[in-house]
Amino acid sequence: MKKLILILGFFTPLLLGAQPSNWTYTIAFLKESVFYPSKYNFQAPVHPGFSLGAEVLLKEKSKTDRLLSAEVGFYHHEYLQNGIFLLGGYHFRTKDLKGFTLSTQPQLGYLHTFSPTGEFKLENGKYVEKRSGHSSAMAGVSFGIDYKIIPTYKSKIFLAYRVMAEAPFALEYGVPAIPHTFLSIGFKSKISAK
Repeated sequence: MKKLILILGFFTPLLLGAQPSNWTYTIAFLKESVFYPSKYNFQAPVHPGFSLGAEVLLKEKSKTDRLLSAEVGFYHHEYLQNGIFLLGGYHFRTKDLKGFTLSTQPQLGYLHTFSPTGEFKLENGKYVEKRSGHSSAMAGVSFGIDYKIIPTYKSKIFLAYRVMAEAPFALEYGVPAIPHTFLSIGFKSKISAK
């Protein structure tokens, strides 16, 4: 919990200083995979999830924009873990190219996981279920493409591919970190204050 408060404390002053007209909100459905980036990330099985996020415009340049983003989400990976995550990122986005924009963002965050099948430990000759879950840090990078469906409207659909590392994972078994990939499809909308 202290880690979560620290992360929120870092981003709060930056987010509160932004003008309301600079905010964009996102909702996405995602497919999570515990695999290195490859063609297999686009195939079955599907480990579903979703995320909600917000982006705020920090700086406009001639060819790119700089944004700060925050995202909260959940995924279910059958037989491995259910995860709740909070991510923050510094976003680089190209200017509008015939309705399309390209983006990349390094991200850092917090992940709390729970076993979907239950975890047990031996106590006094009996197996007792553990209920605490596991806290980890996540770091990675995301690549995305957005498309403005209606040119005069402030909403877009997007596709993003995220490569993350979770650490620590299972130090007692010699596995310090594991990769995660997320394929997301979603909707984003800019809400103007008028």
